[in-house]
Amino acid sequence: MDLKIPERLEHSVAPSSFANHRLPATHLHPAPLTVQDLGPVLIVSPHPDDETLGCGGLIAQCATTNHPLRIVTLTNGDASHPGNHRWRARLAQIRWREQAAALKQLGLTEDCSEWFHQADGSLASIGGFEYEQLVARLAAVITRHGIESVFVTAIDERHEDHQFAALIAVQATTLVAYCQRLFSYPIWSAEIRAAELLRSEQPYVLNIQPWLARKRAAINEHRSQMGSVEMPAGGFQIPESLIEQKLQPSEPYNLITDPDTWIGGMATNLFKRGRVTAPSARTPADTPAEEPSV
Repeated sequence: MDLKIPERLEHSVAPSSFANHRLPATHLHPAPLTVQDLGPVLIVSPHPDDETLGCGGLIAQCATTNHPLRIVTLTNGDASHPGNHRWRARLAQIRWREQAAALKQLGLTEDCSEWFHQADGSLASIGGFEYEQLVARLAAVITRHGIESVFVTAIDERHEDHQFAALIAVQATTLVAYCQRLFSYPIWSAEIRAAELLRSEQPYVLNIQPWLARKRAAINEHRSQMGSVEMPAGGFQIPESLIEQKLQPSEPYNLITDPDTWIGGMATNLFKRGRVTAPSARTPADTPAEEPSV
């Protein structure tokens, strides 16, 4: 199926401002982009469910057509429900099993996915050499699998892990010359988006109607995030409104046409405050991640 230009930027502009918003020229594209034109795809997921919510239809289509696809999950998702260290370790295992089951529903095998095992909620606190290594490690995945298109959450999402996932993905792709495209996918979208972001994006939608049942089944595998009675009280639960939004017959994506402008002030401010240093281009340590024991 094709990635088609949406007629409206419903996922990019706040509803109150849409009526008076005129699309900049960079939001126009002459032709639809087919999945086959993407080359090998990498989906960067901040937590072990974002890939299913944001890209479940894309994953299912790639799996069905044997299109090359990899998934990297940056954090363990172990902070969604409060508890001590032992509980968080157990929750990480639960989330890993749920993600594996969800990806199976979408037709993907476990060997197409790997975890970077960062603590949930920690990406904003990583700096210096540790940050450089995280960027280099993602670049190594891109290089090892010949990735040409990377998908990641938007830089202005309302979750710091999602923002930093975007920053890490941008910097990793700059280390690999043949990685041609960077797309964002929305989860916790900003209500009002900055004009410079809109000028740095071209919107697409993917028709996922043939794979909608698979995506629904995959989302339902994330039981710990769906209000399961087995989970402790006071934890996170995916809002019904978000699930309904993610089960629409199309998935929205934005092609990032100007990555430097897209990450913009966020990266500049972090560099100035010393929390993040620019990644070096040295050969990354290429050590595969180990999944949690089950």
